[in-house]
Amino acid sequence: GKLIVGDETTAVSDTLHISGSIDTGKTECDIDTNYPIPVVVKSADRATVVIENAVLNGAYSIAPEAGKTIENLIFRNCKINGVWLGYPDKIKNITYDGCTFNQDGLDFENFYTANAFPVWYKINGNVGLTKNITFTNNTFNTNRGIHIESRESDVNLTIENNTFNMQKSSASNDVEEKVAAVQLVNTFNGAVNIKNNEMTSGYQFIIEYNGVAFNGSYVVENNDIATGIIVQGPKDW
Repeated sequence: GKLIVGDETTAVSDTLHISGSIDTGKTECDIDTNYPIPVVVKSADRATVVIENAVLNGAYSIAPEAGKTIENLIFRNCKINGVWLGYPDKIKNITYDGCTFNQDGLDFENFYTANAFPVWYKINGNVGLTKNITFTNNTFNTNRGIHIESRESDVNLTIENNTFNMQKSSASNDVEEKVAAVQLVNTFNGAVNIKNNEMTSGYQFIIEYNGVAFNGSYVVENNDIATGIIVQGPKDW
């Protein structure tokens, strides 16, 4: 099934605002096989879509209608209880600003053995349009944070001024060493900036997954990481 939101009568490049509550009812999924519920945005081609002051529950992917693209997808001041994931190949710029993420791995026990990041994107450099993914001023009260896999893409990733309050979930198959704020995978050809964040609890701030490569700039600075947390390095499990 799928959910359809929005208004396709908006003019090209107009801004579409979406608020309220969206609940897919799906709590078990896999980014590659058992897909999340697709949220299809009805708008004109190249529109800016702002999801603002909304409550979002469940496991989602998000995309425009067939044959269209989204210029800017902005989540602003939302309460996100679940996971947003997928291949955002038809979305150029994605921003999360001022959102609160709440997630407990118990609901996602069959999702990558409790490896359910609230945001999990795979960016395909050879076919995708995605150029910028930005996280600013968000709070993560979760057992995972942000997972970005760049498959030889030029995507620019910015993670700034966020707070990560991380702890192992109640899922029976969760692993302490996976309690991380950021996980970076594969090959980044664009700029990666991770600055001015705070991590109060958890195991590791940044997991630089085995073999990850940064062919563009990679800057990690001015982050306030609590004592005992590994700041950055390969996976530790």
